[in-house]
Amino acid sequence: MDRFDVAVVGGGPGGATAAAFLSRAGLRTLLVDRERFPRDKSCGDAVCTKSVRILRELGLTGAVEREVCARVESQVMVGPDGECLHLPLLGAGSTDIVYVIRRRRFDNILFQHARSLPQVTAVEGFSFADFLRAGDGNIAGIVGTDAEGRERRYAASIVIGADGAMSRVAARAGAYNFSRKSHDHWIAAFRIYFRDVGGLADEMEIHFLDELLPGYLWIFPVGGGEANVGAGMIESAVRGRRGGTKINLRQRTYQLLTTHPRLRQRFAGAKEIAGSFRGWQLPCASERRRLAGDGWMLVGDAASLVDPFSGEGISNAMHSAMLAAECAAQSLREGTAHAGGLRRYQVRVWKEMGPELDTAYRMQKLARHKWLLRFVLNRAATRPRVRQAIVEMMRDPQKVRALTRPSFYLQLLTS
Repeated sequence: MDRFDVAVVGGGPGGATAAAFLSRAGLRTLLVDRERFPRDKSCGDAVCTKSVRILRELGLTGAVEREVCARVESQVMVGPDGECLHLPLLGAGSTDIVYVIRRRRFDNILFQHARSLPQVTAVEGFSFADFLRAGDGNIAGIVGTDAEGRERRYAASIVIGADGAMSRVAARAGAYNFSRKSHDHWIAAFRIYFRDVGGLADEMEIHFLDELLPGYLWIFPVGGGEANVGAGMIESAVRGRRGGTKINLRQRTYQLLTTHPRLRQRFAGAKEIAGSFRGWQLPCASERRRLAGDGWMLVGDAASLVDPFSGEGISNAMHSAMLAAECAAQSLREGTAHAGGLRRYQVRVWKEMGPELDTAYRMQKLARHKWLLRFVLNRAATRPRVRQAIVEMMRDPQKVRALTRPSFYLQLLTS
């Protein structure tokens, strides 16, 4: 068998980023994916500032800008009654940027960069089946099948699961039981690509519509006159739990695009790109799963690190991947990869990312109340001081917590 220090299962943003940082640490790294790149991936396609900072550190912003993409500096939230809240994504004087780029292109940039690095061996068309185990029961690598269905085994001291929402690595590690998942902590979503959407600008649009609450519809430009259009909703609502009616999310959204007063004109001349519909499931960080154990770690969607409010997952995948690579290198130096050393990764993830994700979950729960959502957006749309206060809060993870406190809403009543 080929032997590696670390095997990374999944070549998306989390896996490719982990491989890049593992290579920097001088670790022999195996990067496997069941698909062949470039490949499509269901997503809203937004690459936000935290991701861009890691791209910059890897020297990849130029590669992104050479692809067809959109550069956006703001987003607009549109309430159920049409009230608009424009939120600059960047602070004054910021050198950051937000890209919206098809995941087929973005993921390929990251994957090809990782495979080009001297310490990385990339294998496409490999489907992970299980861990290899040593005689003492410790994880000793991975076993799976190649594109021709032949069994392949690779030895590795550590396995990093970056294999997405329905992670086999998480299941084999006992980190999550997918047959018992709580639908209150998962989001059902889909996306479609359109050409010639009316009124498309260099900003990301979030539409809170009565018919899609608790959830929203988005319209993101991806460059070349195309837009990523999709919708997401909490799975328990889609499934009609708690006395609700079961919802066909795709059918309802298509209907809104053709009948809703604010959308039908914009989509009257739009052309759906054939075969671009793709649905997927998003595991939110509001349900915390185990992220590490002896010989294994999880990153990104496999670690259930999707933002519960926005549904964004790329930045958390790349950030967690960087932390996992650092922890892997330290544990291998110390010889503690199978003696509790990798558990410090979980501690660090929740220390660095937990407060922001907890706040996002509280915001998600608040947004389920239609009257409250209307109240906040109406105040922000009609009162510049309120709008500016929200803009400043949204830029600062520390300040944004104020949006979940009763005192903030009491202030709105008198502002």
